[in-house]
Amino acid sequence: MAQGLTDTRDVLESTHTAVAGLGDAAGTELAETADAVADLAGRVAGVAETIERFIPGDRDSAAEDLRQIADNLAPTAESLRTLGVQLDLTATQLGEADATAVDLQDRLAALTGHLDQLTPSADELSVTAVRLSGWTMPREESGSTSGWPGSPWS
Repeated sequence: MAQGLTDTRDVLESTHTAVAGLGDAAGTELAETADAVADLAGRVAGVAETIERFIPGDRDSAAEDLRQIADNLAPTAESLRTLGVQLDLTATQLGEADATAVDLQDRLAALTGHLDQLTPSADELSVTAVRLSGWTMPREESGSTSGWPGSPWS
C-alpha cells in the first residue's frame, strides 16, 4: 500500500508540473501568438486591399479572407487565457492532492509502526491462551474454593 501511495504521489507531481506548464503556455504564449497572428492577418489584409484597388476586374478578395481569419482568431486568444487560468487552478488542486497523499502516507507509516508495536502483545496472547486452557476445570470439581487447580490463585 505504501508503494501505491508513493506511485500516486509521483503521478500527481508529474501531472501537476505538466498541467502547470500547459496553463502557463496557454495563458501567455499561445494567447499572445493568437493575438499576433490575428493582428498580422489584419495588417496583411490592409496591404492586400491596397494592392487589389490597382488591379482591375471582379475577383475573390484575399483581403476579405484575411480579415475573416483575423476576426476568427480574436476570441481564440481570450479562450486560451481562460484555459490557462483553468489549468493553473487544476495544477493547484493537484498540488493539494499531493499534500493529502503525503499526509496519508505519513499516517500509514505511523499506523504500521503502532501495529508493529502490538505484535509482541499479540504473541503473548497465545501464551496466555495456552495457560488459561489449563485452568478450565471448575472449582466444584477440584474441591478448591480459592480458584482453579494449577492457577496462580489456588
